[in-house]
Amino acid sequence: MSRSDPQQLSFVRILSALYNTCILPIFLYGSDCWAISKTDARKIDALKQWCLRMRLGIKWYQSVWNDDVRRLTKQPKLTAIIQSRRLTLFGHIMRMYDNADAKRILLASAPADWRRQLGRPRITWLSTVRQDLKQHHLMLSLKQQIWLRTALCGR
Repeated sequence: MSRSDPQQLSFVRILSALYNTCILPIFLYGSDCWAISKTDARKIDALKQWCLRMRLGIKWYQSVWNDDVRRLTKQPKLTAIIQSRRLTLFGHIMRMYDNADAKRILLASAPADWRRQLGRPRITWLSTVRQDLKQHHLMLSLKQQIWLRTALCGR
């Protein structure tokens, strides 16, 4: 069954609306609390590209660049959406009163006699936020509220 261009475009719009309203919120549920590694980020972006290609009907053997697919659908990377949500949550926590439980837990430091386990340190949510801020050439300063610009811009 072949479709003409207007029918194809309306079909793609319907699939895009379905993806944005049903699939994307399910995937992004709780993503603002994730501490993801680089390999996790690559897998997440690969999932997004696979979904976009399926939506457009692009087969694996067709030579279409990922940037072209993203430009055609006008969709950002999933990792960019997750990063924006994470920085927004960080902004909310930093605006809380100093005695709020969420802020005290986030800013708590380990006891002086505590020793971490052997091996590579685990990725924490705060270290992920630090990496996000570093990408935007910002530093994590608790005295200055620099998160506001990043959370509002989403970059």
